[in-house]
Amino acid sequence: MKKHASGSPFVPEILDFNTTAFDRAVEAQKSAIDLMVEQSHAWAGLVRERVETVSKAVEAGTKFTRATVEHAVEMQKTAIDFSAKQTAAALDTAKKQFGNAGVPIGAAVDSMQRGVDAVVGAHKELLDISKKSSQILH
Repeated sequence: MKKHASGSPFVPEILDFNTTAFDRAVEAQKSAIDLMVEQSHAWAGLVRERVETVSKAVEAGTKFTRATVEHAVEMQKTAIDFSAKQTAAALDTAKKQFGNAGVPIGAAVDSMQRGVDAVVGAHKELLDISKKSSQILH
């Protein structure tokens, strides 16, 4: 897109802004994964050191896993919402900037926004399924 928009003074900056927003979402997801790994190690240590009975260990592990998944899901949803808002703002700015300059960008921006909305919606559905799966644990 940068290649095709290189003649425009605004599109490269908007695309850079958008890239930064997605990079932040990725960093938040990496942090969530790191947290889950750390908590998994803690859980493993808990099992090794503190298991008095199998039922108590299973119960504690289940609660711990459920809380970890729910926390990770909420963190990811926050990152997705942030990214979606930043993308919407960038696309809206592009639409305003180029729409006023006589460039027929409105349809392209609307199409991009629908694509972003579809990806965000699908990701949130996947996260909801993950959260529901963790709640099934006994």
